[in-house]
Amino acid sequence: MVSARGDALPPLRATSLVRPSDLQEFGAWSRRSIPDVSRVAEHVWSIPVPAPGLPIRYTLCYAVRRAKSWVVVDPGLSSPQGWDALVEGLSRAGATMTSVRGIVGTHAHPDHVGQVGRLQELTGAWFALGDGEVIPVRDGADAAARDDALLRAWGVPDGLRDALNTYRSPEAIASVVPPVDIFLQDGDVLPDVGLITVSTPGHTPGHVCFIDERSDAVFTGDHVLPRISPHVSVWTDGLTDPLKRYRASLRHLLSRPASLVLPGHEYRFEGLSQRVEELDHALIRRNAEVAAVAHESEATDVWGLAPLIRWSRGWDSLHGLTRRLALSECASHVEYANGVNAMTGRIATRPRSEAGQRDALLSRDGS
Repeated sequence: MVSARGDALPPLRATSLVRPSDLQEFGAWSRRSIPDVSRVAEHVWSIPVPAPGLPIRYTLCYAVRRAKSWVVVDPGLSSPQGWDALVEGLSRAGATMTSVRGIVGTHAHPDHVGQVGRLQELTGAWFALGDGEVIPVRDGADAAARDDALLRAWGVPDGLRDALNTYRSPEAIASVVPPVDIFLQDGDVLPDVGLITVSTPGHTPGHVCFIDERSDAVFTGDHVLPRISPHVSVWTDGLTDPLKRYRASLRHLLSRPASLVLPGHEYRFEGLSQRVEELDHALIRRNAEVAAVAHESEATDVWGLAPLIRWSRGWDSLHGLTRRLALSECASHVEYANGVNAMTGRIATRPRSEAGQRDALLSRDGS
């Protein structure tokens, strides 16, 4: 999911560098409403799926056709409103349940793949995710324990960790993801519709984008959005140094340029290379800020450092999982600064045993 807290930097609005390509979609986003279903190209439809209770308001699902076969990209958060919107949108696009041959998630967050199971039951479609993606679990005791160890390493006091635990918090959004039929690697071509996979780890370990050569478009999920910066952070079972991986993924995406950007939220736009440059520069500025605060402060852990960093709504306004998102982002910047700037080793970003085990594994597989 995208962070609800915003950045310390001024929000990036639509500019001459990032051009909305559909005025209806952009207008609805500007009015804080949900856009209408719309045709992107002869064979591609945009289906906004409501995300009740989330600040992003909706996920942009896409239906892609080749001949009589359809593939659904990111069918959205599971909810009665979301299901109705998805079914209606597919009908308006001309897709029947029997013609949906595949479902693909750009990543495994519930606002993108929450409705996969129900859609798959009705269609019998195959389901694909990026190779290396962390699959969500419901009521995972082992995962909750690992998450608690991570929060403890960040210095979160006893009595406060459960509210921030991804698997124990009452605010956690569980998503039951069915078995994955296809794990996609960089360059893989999606069955039935011919979309080309671009591996873009960072927002999640197995995040992927897709190139559609027929429309000169790229489906970017949460990797590149027109206004807000994707949430890139340290998570249990996540990437080592996710910001470093995210920056590399931004550059990699530009190796397969496309004129039209079809993101997972907000509105479709033109100006991919300019937006990638904006995101990369914003990340570096934010990291320099975090590194400077860490250097000048006496903070000894992430819990002590995070309140000292500027947050658009202020640290005291963040509670529950929004505070967890902020802590996770802070940890990712500390980890990146430790690696790039040799900032400091005094602030732990992971349980010591876990960090050593993961580094050993990563060195073996060449990542």
